[in-house]
Amino acid sequence: MRRAHLAAACALDAVLGDPRALPHPVQAFGAVIAYVDRRRGPATPAVEFATGGALAAGLAACAWFAGRAADRGPIALRTIVAASTLAARSLDDAVRAVEAALLAHDLPAARLCVARIVGRDTGELSASDVARAALETLAESFCDGIVAPLLALRLGGCAAALAFKAISTLDSTIGHIEAPHTFFGRAAARADDVANYVPARIATLAIAAAAALSGTGARAALRVAWADAASHRSPNAGWPEAALAGALGVRLGGDNRYAGVLVRGAAFNAGAREPHAIDLTRARRIVRVAAGLCAVAACAS
Repeated sequence: MRRAHLAAACALDAVLGDPRALPHPVQAFGAVIAYVDRRRGPATPAVEFATGGALAAGLAACAWFAGRAADRGPIALRTIVAASTLAARSLDDAVRAVEAALLAHDLPAARLCVARIVGRDTGELSASDVARAALETLAESFCDGIVAPLLALRLGGCAAALAFKAISTLDSTIGHIEAPHTFFGRAAARADDVANYVPARIATLAIAAAAALSGTGARAALRVAWADAASHRSPNAGWPEAALAGALGVRLGGDNRYAGVLVRGAAFNAGAREPHAIDLTRARRIVRVAAGLCAVAACAS
């Protein structure tokens, strides 16, 4: 995608985000995934893996061709589609809602807000746990909602960006090790690992750079990322999460419950304090600066 068009898409996302009244590609991807997930019956692990792989390949291919059509269309359409693949404004708004509820000491509202952006159980989370969940999602979504789409748009236009969003949506909906998606979602999870490998490392550097510009722990961000990122069960998510933990001087990671099932997780910056509401304010500032750095780099490259 040309630099001027990418800059316009970044500006549109920053101003409007994802208006609820307008259709969004992720909604279409999610509807297709949910339909196939409902229709599949009991099968062997090999058949489930093959079915999930076919779904991942088919959906990504359809997204690619839809993006190619947008790339060949009017500039306005191209800009709108490109902006829809970015999530800077919507991510900041979602985390700000959690922050506001925590600062108002309204824990039920904070749990409700964070439940909209995380997959873990939130009904019994403490205020610190809610802050941790929001920070971890902010860091991971900075990678797959901002850095990766920017890179895809710059290198392959709307086609590459929409294909990435299809893979990312597949991973977030069925790419889990827990039943009933253990085998059905494995291909989607592996595809997402590949797609986010480079963006996760770029996101880590961007968080450290933004921390330096914000006057916080840039060195600690790199140190914690280098020391702890590999302990995450994902080859990518641990990098921006560990970097944000170091930049803020807080402890992130650990155990979570998904549909009542306890899933053990490694801790990032384990010796640090637990996060609080004010850390969401600092983290949002760091991620906004990091997103701006990445947008400028993408448009100027």
